[in-house]
Amino acid sequence: MSNHSKSRAKILQNIFTPASPKYISLLELPSQNPRWFNETRERPFLIAAPLEETDIWSVIRCSKKLGVQVRIKSGGHDYEGLSVHSKSPFVMVDLTNLNSINIDLKDKTAWVQAGATLGQLYYQIASKSKTHAFPAGLCQGLGLGGHISSGGLETLLRKYGLAVDNVLDARFMDVKGNILDRKAMGEDLFWALTGGGGASFGVILAWKLKLVRIPEQVTVFFFRRILDLGDLSLLHKWQRTAHQLPEDLFTRVLVQKIGNGPGAGNIVQVTYNGMFLGPAAGLVQLLREEFPEFGLETEDVSWIQSVVFFSGRKPNQPAETLLSKFKNTKFFNKGTSDFLKAPVPDNGWKMIQEIAQVAEKQIAFKRSLHKMMAPYVAKSPRTAYINYKDLDLGENDEDYSYTHGKEWGEKYFKGNFERLAKIKGKVDPGNYFRNQLSIPVFVEESTETE
Repeated sequence: MSNHSKSRAKILQNIFTPASPKYISLLELPSQNPRWFNETRERPFLIAAPLEETDIWSVIRCSKKLGVQVRIKSGGHDYEGLSVHSKSPFVMVDLTNLNSINIDLKDKTAWVQAGATLGQLYYQIASKSKTHAFPAGLCQGLGLGGHISSGGLETLLRKYGLAVDNVLDARFMDVKGNILDRKAMGEDLFWALTGGGGASFGVILAWKLKLVRIPEQVTVFFFRRILDLGDLSLLHKWQRTAHQLPEDLFTRVLVQKIGNGPGAGNIVQVTYNGMFLGPAAGLVQLLREEFPEFGLETEDVSWIQSVVFFSGRKPNQPAETLLSKFKNTKFFNKGTSDFLKAPVPDNGWKMIQEIAQVAEKQIAFKRSLHKMMAPYVAKSPRTAYINYKDLDLGENDEDYSYTHGKEWGEKYFKGNFERLAKIKGKVDPGNYFRNQLSIPVFVEESTETE
């Protein structure tokens, strides 16, 4: 690597073997999911934490020569940990040091390197303006590289769309080491990177983002009650009505078992919370007409305080808390997702309480819930959100054929999967950038079968 780097000394200082003191901290600390930390046989045999974008090519070039894979890690929040473990030998490229953020309020844009976190981006925007924001995820530690390339759900989505809808340009490194912007890569590849998962095609280096306008004062709110199977009218009303409310209002429902251990029973709590782009008086008037059942607790805050609130803290805590990205929660997470095409009926909500009675292990709970949700969600195919990767829905598993990939790929991308595979064949025909859920190279099915 040093022979192909412009900064030989610096690149060697940022290469770590399992014997290096920093190896474990780089592998574990940015991640919110320690499920894979005990899989010592599947760890990277080297971790590279480059200080310059060009050093990434040195790592890729040498890895290709050695015949080993490269996995790119920006935030480490992937539910399946695809950047931190693999059955095949690999080098992990940690983008943490590549986190510069340049905001241009005159142009209403920001160039952000892929190793920056959402918390860093939000903090930088708020330090320059009280009336600008960027619509991206709710978790402060998410890395920009992977999060944006696979969607990005957040509180501004009803008015401004997903994070990926607000991307103007990108810097991207292909398998040959070329660094391309939107004009150089062409619209097909740019389309693939903005929704198809960048790690399948190369390395996302940076995004150019469009900032959006928000009022100086917004309102956050929440309303809780215990799930009452005898009266599901409020849940049904929310399902029928929430999407018809003004786009300045974001609401969501969290259905959670509360209490643990003996005697906890089957108590399920339903929380309605959200954000309104305006002062509390406007929200109260709106909901008094639409949801008089809500006994809301509301608070007028700035947008950055709302970000603090949705990160799990009280909104009066300082915005600097968003910069504390190296927080290992020790929660063993397993995620999945579905898209609803119709409101969930009574039986669906009752099912949640039934599962709460018997579930002890989280993965068993998730799999039971996913199986029992089947009658109420999208079908043919049953669809999912790529930012909530779930290997239970299928994976490459060393079979990188297009036919095999369709089995899981169309669940995430539907009819776009074929187009993504064709773009993959042009950008990375040798399929160097691959993992358990990477886009395969397109091959006509009749030819592939023969």
